[in-house]
Amino acid sequence: MPRRKQAQEGSPTVAARLLANELRQLRTRAGLSQADVARELGCTPGRVGHMETRRNLPRRSDLLVMLQMYKVPAERQVWYLDLAAKAKEKGWWDGAAGVPGWFSAFIGLEWGATAVRNFELGVVPGLLQTRGYMEAIFREDPQRDERLVNEYVENRLRRQGRLHSPENPLFLHAIVDEACLHRRIGGRLVMREQLEFLARLHSDHGTTVQVLPFSSGAEPGLEGSFHVLEFSAPGDAGVVYLETHVGGLYLEEDNEVAVYDSLFEGLAEAALSPAKSVSMIRKLAREL
Repeated sequence: MPRRKQAQEGSPTVAARLLANELRQLRTRAGLSQADVARELGCTPGRVGHMETRRNLPRRSDLLVMLQMYKVPAERQVWYLDLAAKAKEKGWWDGAAGVPGWFSAFIGLEWGATAVRNFELGVVPGLLQTRGYMEAIFREDPQRDERLVNEYVENRLRRQGRLHSPENPLFLHAIVDEACLHRRIGGRLVMREQLEFLARLHSDHGTTVQVLPFSSGAEPGLEGSFHVLEFSAPGDAGVVYLETHVGGLYLEEDNEVAVYDSLFEGLAEAALSPAKSVSMIRKLAREL
């Protein structure tokens, strides 16, 4: 999927990531070490490193010193100061009921991404689920009461809204294993509604859905589901997100992202075309 140019600083999480990357690149281009910057700021090199990996946001006074050290023109410094201010804001997902703390970072990245590629083995991708399908999934956890289930559903629907945003659309390419289409989450009627919804997405120009059929056999990438998030900043390789039952893992090194870029390309080649995928989905919906 080609890189899309649009929103980036709309998410505090992505603004913080962009600022950290920019500071690291500016320092490198200036030929300075973290120790050099630390001496000027009166802090440890470790603190500088934290600012370059978004563990800590720089204070405004420190940011001004660094920008001057990196010989950033005064008119350009305004952009960095605005970016730092945006990074300190709270996203709607921060502290929201129905958003586990460990999942907040992912929503922040997704909210500021321009495109997402998602391979799913077990269930229909979250951004493509119907309300009934979501409710069935979230009710499986006995610790969630109806109020919390509703919070989870509303948050997911809000995220889904970006797929149809005229101002800041999120482009999605999803590959789903055929097993996702046969597993009756929520029962026959809920599943049929879900399949019909997936089939209608064929006419949505910003969303591509492919099915990896059982007949494809063993394919690299079948070890687990994953997301690749893309951003508009030049030279940004993106972020790979892997989810577990207790948290999420983020891969951001260029070589790591390249592995998953390749895996996704291979899965897309092995999967049915979007048109044939829709035909299969419609057939399965009719059989329910």
